[in-house]
Amino acid sequence: MDLKKTISKLIPRFIQDYRVKQSVHAGLRSYSQHGEDLILDSLFLRLGIQQPDYLDIGAYHPFHLSNTALFYRKGCRGMVVDANPDFANDFKKWRPKDHILVSGVGPQPGRMVFYSFENATLNTFSEAEKDRILHEKLSLLKQEQEVNILTLNQIVDQHLNGKFPALLSLDVEGLDAAIISTTSFDNSFPVLICIETNGLAGEHEPEAMRRLLEAKGYRQLAETGINSIFQHRSTLS
Repeated sequence: MDLKKTISKLIPRFIQDYRVKQSVHAGLRSYSQHGEDLILDSLFLRLGIQQPDYLDIGAYHPFHLSNTALFYRKGCRGMVVDANPDFANDFKKWRPKDHILVSGVGPQPGRMVFYSFENATLNTFSEAEKDRILHEKLSLLKQEQEVNILTLNQIVDQHLNGKFPALLSLDVEGLDAAIISTTSFDNSFPVLICIETNGLAGEHEPEAMRRLLEAKGYRQLAETGINSIFQHRSTLS
């Protein structure tokens, strides 16, 4: 079972928020689940990129289990995207200099059913994932609603002047591979991609994602057991 989801299931939201506040005030460096932000920071510094911009898809929370919070605290700025409208209030409060977009992200534009759970880390567009969550009694379903869907390329073209930022963080609970497979990196590409590959759909999911991103011009540099980090081959020395 995904450790992030297990922790979030056991720890009430008000306690999670308290821990976030304590982390912010204490100046703790890593906000990612398994230190992915520190790995990313090290890779960017090695590339001479001091202030990377970012696109955080499935952003969820400004600091809790965030792959981009460390960069925001370093003065970097980017775009955060989530289909849950409640997330925008937290980002406006804690990360007001980021660009906030409330939207679903999928392999094709249109509308999809968004499944919202009491444990918001489990929110998903995947009906199969929704059924699994309910079957395993991980959380109670709060709401089903149709929301607008943009593709990754649409977000870049319409909101980022056609250019991917240096970092793409992607965690959309079941649609990651479909989104990557339908995204073109021909005209622009992120230098680093951090993507969830913890095998919820099967133990070979991380390997499948590696092959998929290799075909898109990337090389895997790290795997934390939950997420994997890829670097575009054109930036490798």
